[in-house]
Amino acid sequence: MPTAVRAPQLPNTKPGLTLAVGGLSLAIFNDLIVALRAKIETCEGCDSELTVRQGELVRLTRADGEFISAVVAQGRALFPEGSVGRDRIDTIPLVPSPQAPLVAEISVATSPAAGVVHLEFYATYATSFTIQSRLESDVEFVTVAEDVTD
Repeated sequence: MPTAVRAPQLPNTKPGLTLAVGGLSLAIFNDLIVALRAKIETCEGCDSELTVRQGELVRLTRADGEFISAVVAQGRALFPEGSVGRDRIDTIPLVPSPQAPLVAEISVATSPAAGVVHLEFYATYATSFTIQSRLESDVEFVTVAEDVTD
């Protein structure tokens, strides 16, 4: 049998509404509120755990950055100044972007021939792109190209 519960009236508001809450009694509702508050209190330690994990992530990111810098330095030594290989290696960012890339904007989209698409696009802070394609009849996207930097 449905139970009617009167919502409390807050200052400067209309009188509280009467709500039908199915087979939920006020006692059960109050028990649920108490249980929810207990769950919220147990998550107070979540902030410190998140801080520890963020510190681990920063440490790993620094270690990865140092490794990448060393690899790039070795790679640069293999190619002479002005060569295609050196130019490609010099496009590798050694410092993480200060912020995540913005959404790519397609400035040109043409179809010069059947089944061929020409796109020109840019995203601020992006260092490379993954190009994916999907026909209207397809459910999933298919990766066409990865790590596109040009």
